[in-house]
Amino acid sequence: MIENGVLKHYYGKTASFTVPEGVLAIGNYAFSDCTVLETLRLPKSLQSIGEGAFSGCENLVNLKIPDGVKRIGAYAFEKCHRLVDKDGFILHRNCLFQYYGRAREPKIPDHVTEIATGAFLGCMQLERLRVPEGVKTIGAMCFAHCKSLQWIVLPPSLKQIGYGAFLNCSAMQAITIPEGIDRIEDLLFDGCSSLQHALLPLSIRSIGNYAFSRCESLEEQSIPACTDRIGKYAFCFCDRLRTLAVPRSVTNIGADVFNNCNRPSVLTEKGSYAHMWAKEFHIPVHFMESQSTV
Repeated sequence: MIENGVLKHYYGKTASFTVPEGVLAIGNYAFSDCTVLETLRLPKSLQSIGEGAFSGCENLVNLKIPDGVKRIGAYAFEKCHRLVDKDGFILHRNCLFQYYGRAREPKIPDHVTEIATGAFLGCMQLERLRVPEGVKTIGAMCFAHCKSLQWIVLPPSLKQIGYGAFLNCSAMQAITIPEGIDRIEDLLFDGCSSLQHALLPLSIRSIGNYAFSRCESLEEQSIPACTDRIGKYAFCFCDRLRTLAVPRSVTNIGADVFNNCNRPSVLTEKGSYAHMWAKEFHIPVHFMESQSTV
């Protein structure tokens, strides 16, 4: 079904298909779950591929992306296990779209500058990873549910980490976020139950909703000096959290930040927004200058 240059859905049952020349876009989920498809030829006219376009095409082995394609949506190659290169990657230009290899510490190619949404989602065997210099973007849910991931090294070139990128990485104990990242996105470390240390850079301006929720091993956390917002439920269910250091720059604290925590305290400057907020909600406060308690 093709409308206005967009292939919206494929109903064929053959192992091989050629998309007609003139098609400009493959629509969202257009070929999803076409398990009979083995070879797909795309036209030179193609400019974009939609979200989940080939998801579930488990027997697709021959697919070449034309040079004119400028945009490929999230999860476009989900479950396309047979499209991988010798190292288990699905790559196009400088983007790593999916990893289906079995290495405990895979080596990402040096030319990669973007790791797509969900690229390593649910890789249970992944234990260690060094993201190469040059990578600027890590997509949403990129390493979510990688429950064996113990450590990851992020490069100085990194500028964006998507929401939930480390969701439920329950084996990770420490992480350093590089300077240049300006936001800890929603759910970024949610469910990282072994996380004890998260070093955040001065470039951070905002802590997202549920950002550190269910980090059951986290005992102390410092908010960077230029941050102005802490989202709702940011530290909920952090059973061992004792101290959250909050700078004067924070002027917005969301609801139930410490929901289901075992009475943590706030370390801040006297007269700051965090001081007044903690006092209103009967949260213990320690002052950075004198370490006195109210």
